[in-house]
Amino acid sequence: MKKKHGCWTDKKVICILIFLCLAINPLIGSVKTKMTVMTYNIRHAFGINETLDLDEVFKVISGENPDILILNEIDQGNSRSGKVFQAEYLAEKLGMEYVFGHTEERDDYGNAILSKYSIVESEAFDLPQPKWMKAVIRGCIRISVEINGNIIDIYGTHLGLGGFQEIQKELGYIYEKYKERKNPSIIAGDLNIEYLDLKSSIKGFFDDFRSANHYLGIDLHTFPSNFPGAQIDYILLSKGIEPVKVYTVDSFASDHLPIVCEIEVDNE
Repeated sequence: MKKKHGCWTDKKVICILIFLCLAINPLIGSVKTKMTVMTYNIRHAFGINETLDLDEVFKVISGENPDILILNEIDQGNSRSGKVFQAEYLAEKLGMEYVFGHTEERDDYGNAILSKYSIVESEAFDLPQPKWMKAVIRGCIRISVEINGNIIDIYGTHLGLGGFQEIQKELGYIYEKYKERKNPSIIAGDLNIEYLDLKSSIKGFFDDFRSANHYLGIDLHTFPSNFPGAQIDYILLSKGIEPVKVYTVDSFASDHLPIVCEIEVDNE
């Protein structure tokens, strides 16, 4: 009888171990990567007082220590900002890799994305406009980074001032790029549109993306920096990327306030 009792005890121990393994395994699979994303229209480093000060922009950025940084209105060798290659200057000081993409058909002005992660792929492309529109051509950059074996795409853009239809066309093109690749993605930058209009701009877009701050129920105001009223800068996250914390940083280093978002990315 004692021997049988011992066998039964052994079976119970084995069952408990199996149960624990099954319970722990999903938890292992749900480990998330935490990172900080920042988007900032720096206005060529001209502050709200019209003074050029790229180091002041650097202080704002370095104080938040982002892993991914999307920058709009970057000058690259432009005479108005002292012919400094601003993306390269900031990347070197921050210890980040960078990609610059021109916009408005100018080689010395555009968008940039900086990354603490190695950039495994990148592209810069022009954005289409409605056929009737005659305005400057806007652009977008995509970089891809590998994090724990997963490819994450980041799109940095500065959309046009032509109103709803222009935004619809430009953002719609970026959305098509996303659907072709189907990677977890971040779209960020100065979109020049308020949220209610943005929500209705592209059919299906907000089935796949959400605005980080609105998802968390937080109202942000990004422009102008000295009296912020409207939100026209956004961090948009696809499924599989969860916002944890989002906020603006008070600063007069530009006419926009930057948005910072702490996120968690699913490790599949």
